[in-house]
Amino acid sequence: MVHDGGFDCSFMNMEFQSEKIMGHQSILTFKCKMCNIENKIYTENPKTEKCPVNKAAVHACQAIGIGYTQLSELMAFLEIPTVSETSYIKIQEGVADTVHDTAWDEMKRAGEEEKQIALECGEVDVDGIPIITVVADGQWSKRSYRIKYDALSGAVSYIYRQK
Repeated sequence: MVHDGGFDCSFMNMEFQSEKIMGHQSILTFKCKMCNIENKIYTENPKTEKCPVNKAAVHACQAIGIGYTQLSELMAFLEIPTVSETSYIKIQEGVADTVHDTAWDEMKRAGEEEKQIALECGEVDVDGIPIITVVADGQWSKRSYRIKYDALSGAVSYIYRQK
């Protein structure tokens, strides 16, 4: 890999100068011993359209149910630098917004689909408003720490009118 230094020098003439660590990615700086040109090598393409590695690490933590402390301990054991807690929280907030927005869009899409199915099946009230069944579960029924605990359970009827 010849570079534009004018001395027909290449990467073989480059000498490592520094590493800037940014969580799970780094920027390595090299300087040519012949022409003094500096080149940076990124461990991740900075223009990637894929999920950046630091964001992917936070996504993974959320997916498997761990947090910053566990990620930090795992990376320390593997001797791999990781994101700072401040960066982790900042990325996590962005991820949370994305998850919220995606979930909300999917719920609206599913609601519209259910409305259409109810209309096609003639399941409407006296005012012509579609009637759909909504099922939700947010209970943890048998969680116990040396005590008997049963979550309350029941049913709810929710009427939301939208024409």
